[in-house]
Amino acid sequence: MKKLHHIVLVLALAATLFTGCNKDEGVTPRPPVPETADQTIMFYLTGTNLGSYFRKNVDDAMNAIDRNILHNSRVLVFIQPQRGLSMVLELYYTPRNDDYVPGAQFSYEHCKVDTLRRWADADFNSMDRGTITEVISYMAEQAPARRYGLILGGHGLGWVPDGTSVNAIRFSAFQDFWSPMPNALPTRWMGDSGKRAEIPQLAAAFGNTGLHFDYLLFDACFMSSIEALYDLRGCADRIIASPCEVMAAGFNYTDILPHLLADAGTSYDLPGVCSEYYDYYMNRATTKSGCIALTVTGELEPLAAIVKEIETKYPGKTYDRASLQTYEGLDEHVFYDLQGYIEAICDEKDPLLDKFRAQMGKAFPTESRLHTPSFYSVYGLGDAPNGMHTIEDGKYSGVTTSAPCERFAPEWAQTSWYRATH
Repeated sequence: MKKLHHIVLVLALAATLFTGCNKDEGVTPRPPVPETADQTIMFYLTGTNLGSYFRKNVDDAMNAIDRNILHNSRVLVFIQPQRGLSMVLELYYTPRNDDYVPGAQFSYEHCKVDTLRRWADADFNSMDRGTITEVISYMAEQAPARRYGLILGGHGLGWVPDGTSVNAIRFSAFQDFWSPMPNALPTRWMGDSGKRAEIPQLAAAFGNTGLHFDYLLFDACFMSSIEALYDLRGCADRIIASPCEVMAAGFNYTDILPHLLADAGTSYDLPGVCSEYYDYYMNRATTKSGCIALTVTGELEPLAAIVKEIETKYPGKTYDRASLQTYEGLDEHVFYDLQGYIEAICDEKDPLLDKFRAQMGKAFPTESRLHTPSFYSVYGLGDAPNGMHTIEDGKYSGVTTSAPCERFAPEWAQTSWYRATH
């Protein structure tokens, strides 16, 4: 029965069937859980189109936990193994190894999986605001802690509104605009179509949980966008995200999780997470595309105040958009480097520019602004061979803005960032 239970669990995570954990099946018994954990890390992995990559993420997390790094902390995972099925798992450490199958995926000597809850509902939408609140609140109730971290895996498009929210006449054009090139490599924008949460909705969903996270980690594309980060500033103290696309493999959690469970699980090393992500894509990954940045959310409002001074002083200033660093392969760019944009509109000798640069250093610590020499984009080859686009020396600030983008100008003017800076 022990081996059978393991096989069933693997198949469930492999999106072929599901079974709940039955404590009478001879599964390795769980050790007692702490009444209040030092830290609870939540994974929120949405959709099924990235299913094989999510399963690898879970397997990698188990590999890390197998090394006895949890101590008094806990790790919970929301995942959708197949359409119509969603569940919350807990990954835990035990000194026993009753159902260990050497070499099998999801089988480790000491890291085990417990299924806490499942939803068998074809209409379940993991990106609905109410659903996000429900699931995260449930995980917090099951694993109360002194501090919380949230990892969000799936597709992302920064602040850009969902195509279904754009008027019907423009919806088809929206879809065409974001069509990947033929034979594109998979990235984390390629999630389930029609199931997205716009950033203000996401922020509201987090707020409705009553939780304030120590950090958010976006394992998704384009989320280091100043417009998105500004909306999320009240949800967490720190945010880790990429200004460009994240390859479908995402973060390498075997090496990332120990940084999130530093000092016997009592603290975390977010600069270490950024360094680990960069090192993986620079030195070990097949596709060397890895850009990352750490945001200190408490510094964003002072940054907005300085940007407002600059925008007010230089309204409508002409500048060369083509000279700016961009972070996708579209012919008509959407994501431009924030610092590059401000440097383009502000006079180099203006003391406001020095003030801006100093505040950027506080909001986005330079030691955690890391990038490979180029990045991959599914959106058009253009002049870039194999979808790889160069990041010019000295032009990477780790965060984007869509201020220069004309296509979404009406929507951009409705963002909180625009209202704070104009």
